Amino acid sequence: MALICTTTRTWVTRNILDPVRRWVNRRRRTCGQRRRWWQRLICWLVTILVQITEWVTRNILVPILNTICRFVSWLIGYPLLIIAAIFGAVNFRQWVLDWFITPTSITFVNREEDPNNPESFIYTFTCNCNNSTLTISAQNDNQAQLIAIEECRDRC
Repeated sequence: MALICTTTRTWVTRNILDPVRRWVNRRRRTCGQRRRWWQRLICWLVTILVQITEWVTRNILVPILNTICRFVSWLIGYPLLIIAAIFGAVNFRQWVLDWFITPTSITFVNREEDPNNPESFIYTFTCNCNNSTLTISAQNDNQAQLIAIEECRDRC
């Protein structure tokens, strides 16, 4: 059996500070034109406070999801499946289905220890045909993979 595709999530942080800098530069000019010292002090404190607040609130987190193995499996699997259909090779067709087509119908989500049974783990999968979530208790990854494939076939 081929490995089940995993979806990894990477967070990219972007800082956008250009509009804040323009506002701060304009505010500094107006603060310097205040007549009384306490007005200038309050103006400068507000400017600094807004600049710090805007820096924190202008951080943008962008999630990047990587599900490349599904694309590669389809890119390799479907041409091989067509070749198997042309030549009528039943064993080759089943091999292509087991290694390239079937595993891409399931996405591994999470694995955590089972609190009720210390020798097994709780696996979470997503069945890609209908986006349903599978939760499976198994002792190892291979056993969880086989159970997940069967359950996903039943659901689809």
